[in-house]
Formats: sequence, structure tokens, C-alpha cells
Amino acid sequence: MVRFTSARSALLLGVSAFVIASVSAANAQQFKPVGTSGPEKGKTEDLSSFAPPAVGGQRFGSNAGDIPSLVYDPTNANRIFAGSANGGVWGSLDGGINWTPLTDGLRSLSIDSLSLDATDLNTIIAGTGLSSTGAYITGFQFYQDRSGAALNGGLLISHNGGTSWSEIVIPALAGQSISGVAVRGTTIMATGYELNNKALAGGLYRSTDNGATFAQVVLPGRPGSSPASSLIADPSSASTFYVASVIAGGTAQVFKSVDNGATWNAILTVASGTTVLKIATAPGGAIAVYGIGSTNRPNFLALSQNGGGTFTDLTTRLASTVTVGVTNMSLSQALNGGGQGAFHAGIAIDPNNTNAIYLAGDSVQSFSVANGFYSPVYRITLDAVTPANSPIQLMTAQGLTSGAFG
Repeated sequence: MVRFTSARSALLLGVSAFVIASVSAANAQQFKPVGTSGPEKGKTEDLSSFAPPAVGGQRFGSNAGDIPSLVYDPTNANRIFAGSANGGVWGSLDGGINWTPLTDGLRSLSIDSLSLDATDLNTIIAGTGLSSTGAYITGFQFYQDRSGAALNGGLLISHNGGTSWSEIVIPALAGQSISGVAVRGTTIMATGYELNNKALAGGLYRSTDNGATFAQVVLPGRPGSSPASSLIADPSSASTFYVASVIAGGTAQVFKSVDNGATWNAILTVASGTTVLKIATAPGGAIAVYGIGSTNRPNFLALSQNGGGTFTDLTTRLASTVTVGVTNMSLSQALNGGGQGAFHAGIAIDPNNTNAIYLAGDSVQSFSVANGFYSPVYRITLDAVTPANSPIQLMTAQGLTSGAFG
């Protein structure tokens, strides 16, 4: 049986992040293992003959790695797709109990982003590029794929629910992770942002001919090549999208399009010092923006209930003191104690209570659990009268150990 790796308890943690975003914030959550865990490696029998070069004395690529992307069918919550850093795209039809690998025969198994076409839910698009933390090959080459040449700047698209796939390459994004993807009929959009080399141009690219050609989209007031760390759709509108633009040493901004990405307008500006912006959306115009600073820990949080018309700044809650085991620390440190927030920060909005935001990160040390580490998920529920007092609640047991949410 093909299994996900347990290197970061990736499947357990990634699906948990999805589950908490799908349950009303009024209900208490209990976390249970979903999918596969244990010592098994992912698809070692297939990957062994195509093993990538050794990096630091280790040969990477024989396990699925963390789960940076997770999407579900809005008409059927039991139908879920997960993109893993080293293990390709996986699908589940029973709410995450059982998983099937969908891309094992393809050239690249490194998946950074994933999306469904809201107008055709059998169309799945994946952005390649991201490999597990610490396994980036010297010379800015991603994991060697099965043919021996990296699929850089590449997309994978399926029009039959993942049964078969085609490759689409965006030459301008060669050597970069595809941080976000979206598809609506013949229109495809992709964003590039390489965390391992922020000097690369990145940016937003758009195709209106099924990916045959791509044109760069210059966002208003931004340089022509401005890295983009997030691209996400509005679940209430098939033509509305949000993109996050980040400039090293400059401001970060969120832009909105209501015409399938043809034109964009800025809706939020974040002060300099933010290196990654992640976006979450929910029905009814809810949008949350989560920033990661130069220390690789959260430094910004805001929530809008009207499609970005106005935002409530919740950043001060990140400095609030929480208790991890017997140790007090800031919420920011508790979320990304491992200092890998740029890679492993996750955000979701409860679709049944859009005042509730879920934040997840990498492992943090806790002296009250057996191996000293656990992986946290916290919920912040907006207090509309006094946002600075918005309650914070730990959603995961401190015995949920050693992993990372993406």
C-alpha cells in the first residue's frame, strides 16, 4: 500500500488543518489521526531507481514530505486533494480516511500549490517546485525528477479528476516555486516566489488560451517583476481572486480582481519587514491575511468580512502570551517555534463562522510532552467591539507531536 511519509506527520497534520476550517467555531474540536502515519516511507520502490542526487550526504525524494497545499470539492467535502513537497498529488473520496497517489508516473513530484476549477470540479491544477525544507539542491535546482531534468516553472493540469495529467511550462518562472495557481475554463493564472532565492523575479502570469502562452500581469504600483507569495479564489465568486505581492525590503500588498485576473486593484498594504503573505477566503466575502516577517515568524494578521473593503487589524494578538507546556511565550513564537514560518505557516477561515480564523505552524518545544515538541493550531475569534481582546484558543493537544502545517 502506498503511504505518505511520517517525516513531518504530513498527512495527519495537513488534513487536520482542513478539518478545523470545516467545522463551526462554536463546536469544540478533537484531533484524531486521519490517513497514514507510522514509519513507512512513500513510494520507495518506485523512487529508488530515480533517486535524486545526494544532498549533504543524504538522498532525498523517497518520502512525501510536508503538505503545503490542500483543497476540497465545495460540493462534496469528502472529496479532497493534497499536494506534497516530495510525493506529488494525492486524492481522497472519503474525507481523508484513505488516499490514492495521482501523479506517481509524472516527471515532478514536488508540489507547492493546488487548486480546483470552480466551473469544472474535475479540473485540477498544481504548481510544482517546492521541495522539503533543507533539501534544496545547490545551484537553485529543484529535486531531480524521474526523467533526470527538473520541471522548473511548471504546472500540472488534469481535466478528469486526476486520472491523467498534462504539463504546462511558464519559461519566465523557470527555477522558481509556483506559489499559487488558479484555473477558470481557458484562463490559467500562476504566481512565482522562490523562498530559497528571493532575488529571483517571480510575479503573476496569466494565460487565456489553456496555458499555450502566458503574459506577465503588472500589478498597479508594483515593479514589473514582483514576487507573489499567494494566489487564492473567492469561494463565493467564480471570477474573483486575490494575490499577495511581496518586495524585499519594501511593502507587501494584497490585490483583488473581479474579472478573472484581467485587472487588479490594491485592497491592503502591509508595512515593510513582511517577507511572505498568505491569504485565506471563506463564503460571503471573508478574507484573512497572514504575514511572516524576516525572523520567519508571524508579524501581521487582518480579517475582512466584505471582500477587502475594510480590514480589522489583529496583529496585536500575535504578541499575546500563551502557555506551551510549562513555558510562556508569544503566540507568534508558539506558532512557528521552529522558525520555518515562510514554509510552514497555515491559515484558514471557518466557513460556518467567518469571525473565526485558524492559524497553524511548525513544531514548538514543550517540556510537558514526551519528545519535547508539538505542532500547534490556534483559533482567534474576532471580538468586533474590542478586536484587541479577541479570544485565542489552542485547538490541538500538546501531544500532537513533531510536524508542520502548510
